[in-house]
Amino acid sequence: MNVVHLSWTDINGGAARAAWRVHRSLDLVGVDSAMFVGSRESHGQDVTQYRPTSGLASRLRRKARRVALNRDRTKALRFRPAGFEPYWDDRTANGPEVGAVVSPADIYHVHQITGFVDSGALPRLAARAPIVWTLHEMTPFTGGCPYAYECVGFTRQCGACPQLGSSDERDLSHAVWQRKLRTYSRIPPSRMHVVGASEWIASEARRSTLFSRFPVSVIPYGLDAEVFRPMRDARRLLDAFGVSPSAKIVLFVADHTNIPRKGFDLLDSALGRLVSTSDVALVSLGRGESPTLKSSLPHIHLGSLTEDRLIAAAYSMADIFVIPSLQDNLPNTVLEAMACGTPVVGFRVGGIPDMVREENGLLVPPGDTASLACAIDALLADGPRRERMGMAGRSIVEREYTLRLQAERYLDLYRSLLCPGAHEGGKPGITRSAESHA
Repeated sequence: MNVVHLSWTDINGGAARAAWRVHRSLDLVGVDSAMFVGSRESHGQDVTQYRPTSGLASRLRRKARRVALNRDRTKALRFRPAGFEPYWDDRTANGPEVGAVVSPADIYHVHQITGFVDSGALPRLAARAPIVWTLHEMTPFTGGCPYAYECVGFTRQCGACPQLGSSDERDLSHAVWQRKLRTYSRIPPSRMHVVGASEWIASEARRSTLFSRFPVSVIPYGLDAEVFRPMRDARRLLDAFGVSPSAKIVLFVADHTNIPRKGFDLLDSALGRLVSTSDVALVSLGRGESPTLKSSLPHIHLGSLTEDRLIAAAYSMADIFVIPSLQDNLPNTVLEAMACGTPVVGFRVGGIPDMVREENGLLVPPGDTASLACAIDALLADGPRRERMGMAGRSIVEREYTLRLQAERYLDLYRSLLCPGAHEGGKPGITRSAESHA
């Protein structure tokens, strides 16, 4: 079986890392897997970067499309409120060309493709081979937002988008939604299967109007539990940062630490409410400048780490990992912390409750910084409880979130698409949750 993964990039960012792990895990079950990306960061021979055709006509078409897209985007975003992540058009300067030049495959596995693959390329891909589309965020079934927050426009037809600061029912979000509707309607339901990494995002996809025709399943992420594992000597690294190895370390990790959705300001507020701050320090990890901590705790920002073993050491040196996201899918950071034996504290949002249960962490109502502070206080004060929770988290990863288990679930799904008769009368056996046709 030959599978080609399409992703904007291969290892840079949470969605890309998740896609890379799916790609690499398939080797464990004998699948020939390759990646086709818009921007290549790794050096593997199994990753190919898209190169636009160089003919004069192609260059002129791309330039004309880029000008038109920038014009539409500038007009649509002029009243946009601050604090949101990038808003994505379904069109790209590449047009449908990517769908024409990608290598032949038995399965096309689509990941985060915004800015890389034009939605108009998907029907052509589906005509060549079945598509599996793993949702790393909500963009594929919205009018352009990665996360919709309280907005339910995606269950109708978008328009008057709050993330655009728009009251126009026929704004950019509606135009993007309409184009996606026309595109997706050209793909037979048997030729595309949607996968949510979490129960939450699968549920959102099922109630969206754009994906209502397609089967939706849940296949959680997996990770290498041999790389992400408890490192008992990791706390010695604290000496290098001028922090006592006996300090109680709170860890915050985000791909971009200053994205408001990731909730650093809420964590800051909670840390300012702690009953006891004796020997407590915050360590943050992620791209961008060091986030500003208003509370008086010592704060070390490690910046962006790309080597998995160094990232695992950061999790292992922490007493607790806090994820104060206001909305999230199935954050890799939570799985990585669990695999390293670090208890998790956070808000009960998105796919986080899929992973964090009573035995391995504490979840509180979304945005409730007082409760978040109480949960942090409770675990920092109770070493034996932290150790039990850390061991429980590690066991959950070994049981439910390994690379092999992820690969076997996808292999079952691929087979069900290529040989549908083999699974008649039952599900392909790929997930914990029921497969659904909305």
